[in-house]
Amino acid sequence: MHSEEIRLLANEFRKLGESYTTIAKKLNISRAAAQSLCLYKIKKLKKKSGPKPIINKADSLMLKRFIANENLNGFKVTASTILNATQLDVSRRTMNKWLAKHEYKYKSGAQKLQLSAKHKKLRLEVISSWIHQNISWESVVFTDEKKFTLDGPDNW
Repeated sequence: MHSEEIRLLANEFRKLGESYTTIAKKLNISRAAAQSLCLYKIKKLKKKSGPKPIINKADSLMLKRFIANENLNGFKVTASTILNATQLDVSRRTMNKWLAKHEYKYKSGAQKLQLSAKHKKLRLEVISSWIHQNISWESVVFTDEKKFTLDGPDNW
């Protein structure tokens, strides 16, 4: 590529009526290079084609701040909760796409047994009744109700 200075000189010579051959000799370049320097135009950047984004930059910044604030306070953030809190006029699916585009990952929480206060109280009652009944604990079998199969593909 030739420098901007050579391009300007070639254009000046061309405006003065010089031929491409004489411009090439003066600048010590080939005739084709002189012609392409004179005909070169800076390309204007085209705007991106396709539909315009529904969530603009200002909304995007507001969403990022909202999500950061909710995470800081320890709240669960979903597309539905974001839409309810921010009152944006977009669909839940659009919000999911925006979250995926901005690399917000969905993580499901650890599954654990949820015991209500009623269940805990019933468990304590059953256990205390077992203690007071003088059960022979040698005859009791405890199990975690796990199913074991020995005929699987790994021969276990």
